Amino acid sequence: MAPTTQTAVQVLKFDAANYLENLKVVTDAPVPTPGDGEVLVKLLLRPVNPADIFSIMGVYPGYQPTSLPAVAGMEGMGVVEANGPGAAKFAPGTRVTAAVWPDFRTGGKGLWQQYVAVKEEWLVAVPDDISDDAAACAVVNPVTVLGMIDMVSPVPEGRYVVLTAAGSALARMAMGLCKAQGIKTIGIVRRRETFDEIRAAGATEVVCSADEDVVKRIGEITGGQGAWAALDCMAGDTTNKMCEAVRVGGKVVLYGGMDGLEAKVHLGYTLFKNVEIKGFWLMLWLWEMDAAQRQAVMDRVWAQYRAGVFSSGAGKEYPLEKVVEAVAEAAKPARGPKVLLRSSA
Repeated sequence: MAPTTQTAVQVLKFDAANYLENLKVVTDAPVPTPGDGEVLVKLLLRPVNPADIFSIMGVYPGYQPTSLPAVAGMEGMGVVEANGPGAAKFAPGTRVTAAVWPDFRTGGKGLWQQYVAVKEEWLVAVPDDISDDAAACAVVNPVTVLGMIDMVSPVPEGRYVVLTAAGSALARMAMGLCKAQGIKTIGIVRRRETFDEIRAAGATEVVCSADEDVVKRIGEITGGQGAWAALDCMAGDTTNKMCEAVRVGGKVVLYGGMDGLEAKVHLGYTLFKNVEIKGFWLMLWLWEMDAAQRQAVMDRVWAQYRAGVFSSGAGKEYPLEKVVEAVAEAAKPARGPKVLLRSSA
């Protein structure tokens, strides 16, 4: 039986400049009672994603709780503790993963706590051969990668897909998937000393934006054809460069704004070059699916884990109570492996 109180990380107020100061660990938060169709999950492990940091800053559209304090944390795994009325899909003790369910956006009941109640259709069982850390990180990056590669596929043999911020965990995962599927990639980085590790992650070619003309180099690599498509998490001036670097009729997929909330694009690239600019937001993509479709996507994720194409990217673990230190570590620039928060026993 679940306890009546739990440890939870509360966001007291939104202040992007002082977001760490507005996180509070409480030890007497109520454990929710699962309602109709809900499952009470005892959470074990969750990553600190960039979107989580933006959430606690108050700038992420996917986390807009109607009142504060609220609990953040958009992804994680745990075990089924109890089923509410009408919920019978998962037996108690079943390992499950949860992420970006609709109530998370406004309800303020994220996964940075020990227990959470979630509608059973938004949970996915974790296969026995998938580790806890892989399950905890199985949605935000892997599903985004699958969704974006689907958007630009099929990619003809010999053509290239460009990835900006190629040192990020998501870009590395995307390059690995492309390599497994026979798709050539060009990774854009800011530091030349990362070339070897970016190639090891799966990049066919690497370009340094700090000392190379990115558009010119992409043209040289592609033999003047331009890249087939680009996956851009930078925005700002980078999006314009990606529009210039892709082929006539190419596609630029935006999935982040590391250089700001504006993507600068010359009208000529869309008007005269027919470049298509699309956004990819994981939440919207998943919300438009039914439970069977979401299960099918997760089956693809598990398959890539088993094939060794995907890895959790998990790194240092912190206890949930040390959330401030964990978030500070995760927010460091050019950080590699994901920081994880583990519930105490």
